[in-house]
Amino acid sequence: MCTDAKEWHNRLPLVLLGLRTAYREDLKCSSAELIYVQALRVPGEFYDLPASNIDRTELAAKLHKTFADLKAPAASRHTNEKAFVHPKLKDCSHVFIRVDAVKKPLQQPFEGPYKVIARNEKCFDILISGKKVTVSINRIKPAHIYA
Repeated sequence: MCTDAKEWHNRLPLVLLGLRTAYREDLKCSSAELIYVQALRVPGEFYDLPASNIDRTELAAKLHKTFADLKAPAASRHTNEKAFVHPKLKDCSHVFIRVDAVKKPLQQPFEGPYKVIARNEKCFDILISGKKVTVSINRIKPAHIYA
């Protein structure tokens, strides 16, 4: 059983080769034969091995059990950092919006300031050119306007 991600990664090409060279009854050939017009030589065919008396149903049952026991390695999260949200966003009246596009030379990274109409946990409704636009808090920063 593969317990290690590297061990699983090493076995994957052999499993894929087996799938591609397996005879398909509906096609009357393997998928590799459809592409290459001839059968692929698999590693077992390079050596002359004595004929074995292994029961194919037993072998198939072992393979089913082995593949049923295989599990992908658990995903890992390497950071627990939370995204920074400026504390002044809770009560600011205007915000700047980050430009998420390829910028021309010397173009400002933010546009604005724009008036805030409404706030949600993850997005703000902002008045841009007389229209209400919803923008994620990841793209905005507070504007400090002094009267």
